[in-house]
Amino acid sequence: MNEAVDADLELLGARLKTARLMSGKSMRALAAAVDISVSHVSAIESGRSHASVSIISRLCQALDMTIADLFAESAPQLDPIRAADREVLRADARIVKKALIKEKGSGFDVYEVDLKPGGATGGANRHPGCTEVIYVIAGHVTVRLDQSTAVLDSGDSITFPSEVEHEFSNRSDEDARLHWTVIRQKGGRR
Repeated sequence: MNEAVDADLELLGARLKTARLMSGKSMRALAAAVDISVSHVSAIESGRSHASVSIISRLCQALDMTIADLFAESAPQLDPIRAADREVLRADARIVKKALIKEKGSGFDVYEVDLKPGGATGGANRHPGCTEVIYVIAGHVTVRLDQSTAVLDSGDSITFPSEVEHEFSNRSDEDARLHWTVIRQKGGRR
C-alpha cells in the first residue's frame, strides 16, 4: 500500500476505535454485533486491514453513528459545562444532584451529589443492564447494597452492578460529596 492509503486506513481505524471506546463496547461485543471476527475488528482499528462499505456501514450502525459521522472533517469543539450552568436533577434540603456531562445517549452518565448530614438518595434503586461507580470526594458516605453496608471515606470508591438494590446516605455530622457514574451496557436503562 502507499503512504496515503496507509494514513487513511489508520485514521479510519482510529475513529472507529474511539467511537467503540466511547460507546463502552468491547471488541468482542462489536465483532458479534457486526458478525465479523474480533481479529478483523482489531485489524481495522489498527489500520492493518481494509473494510468493505458493508462492514463499515454495519460497524457504524452498531456504534450508533452514521458513515458521515465517521468521515466528518470537523475537529471536536470545546464545550465546557461551567459549574454555575450544571443541570440540577434533584435538590432539596439534604441532597443536591447535578449532571457533570450533557451528552445524552453517550452510554454513561456522571453526577456530582452533595449530601448534607442525614441526606440520602432514597431507597430501592435498581437499574438493569448498568454498572455504577461511586467515588467519595469529601466526607463519609454510607453505601447500602441489598442488605450489606459499607462506609466510604474521602478517596474511597466502589463499583457494583445496578441490578443490586442500592442507596447512598450521609450518616455523619459533616457534608459529603461524591461522583456517581452510571455505565449502561447495550439495552441498559437508567
